[in-house]
Amino acid sequence: RMQQVHRDAFRDGDCFVWITREEEEDDELYPEGGTRLMFNIIPPEQVTKINRDTVTGKAREYILKSEHHWEDENGEKRKATIIQRINKERRVILVEGDVPPDLEPGEESNPWGFIPIVHFKNEGEETEEFGTSDLEAIEPFMKTYHDVMLHAIQGSKMHSTPRLKLKLKDVAGFLANNFGVDDPAKFAKDGGTIDLDGHELLIFQDQEDAEFIEVNSAIGAAGDLLKFLFYCIVDTSETPEFSFGVHTPSSLSSVQEQMPILIRRVARKREHFTEAWQHLARIVLAMTARAEGKRFSTHATTILWDKIDPRDGKDIAQELQFVTQALSMALMGNFISLD
Repeated sequence: RMQQVHRDAFRDGDCFVWITREEEEDDELYPEGGTRLMFNIIPPEQVTKINRDTVTGKAREYILKSEHHWEDENGEKRKATIIQRINKERRVILVEGDVPPDLEPGEESNPWGFIPIVHFKNEGEETEEFGTSDLEAIEPFMKTYHDVMLHAIQGSKMHSTPRLKLKLKDVAGFLANNFGVDDPAKFAKDGGTIDLDGHELLIFQDQEDAEFIEVNSAIGAAGDLLKFLFYCIVDTSETPEFSFGVHTPSSLSSVQEQMPILIRRVARKREHFTEAWQHLARIVLAMTARAEGKRFSTHATTILWDKIDPRDGKDIAQELQFVTQALSMALMGNFISLD
């Protein structure tokens, strides 16, 4: 679920997680039963507005709007627009259209005293209500890359079949000797065509010849432009070229030079989402404490991310070798003690 939250936030710019505490309905699948916390991901298009505090900018109310379609017992199609207003005091549900059978509109109190929704905002700005998708910056380059590639393929398809070029001195004689045409003028007037199928041998007179016209590959002509656009995508997205796939040629130097860029990008993304994950952890601890009567010394949490190690096995082995050699040399030279 954590990976799904990150993926949705990077792709869509925002991801909203709603923590709820619900009774288990599938007793046959979950015989242990009981009540458990549910990790619900809200599609970002359903969050139409976030009302914030005028001073601190903290979220005071979420307004959700969703379309619901279903089919009743008579086979008739039904639809409804469900609007929810959620704040720390209450939750209001409004229905426009047909009321779903498993939903009861109205107002209910919020038993938690806080809004159990966490906003994961990607590349957020203080002046912007919602985040920005990572695809937005590279979208112009991706569209241009697509257009260039499409035109190159269309050109290649158009010119892939060689065209026959005939160099003739007597057109009437050529048509009569090879295709049995006695009157070239009438043949042209009637819209006659020449079909080379079954004509493995063509008869020519002196100084007459035939050859095929072939064009250069359209994709090859566009190769330099496609490569330029690819590196524009690499630079704008801060993604090393080797991460796009093994088919992308990358030298060892490019891997070593671009890896720090990727590490800094990952570290920046982690910093952006650390506060949101800590807020989500506080929600979980607060719900658990109130519902189960537990008490925690603190609701503060620390996020431990996996360390990013760009080294391979060979680099790690060489580093270990250098460290052990240095320690051995220092011990033999009495620079350090055995302890």
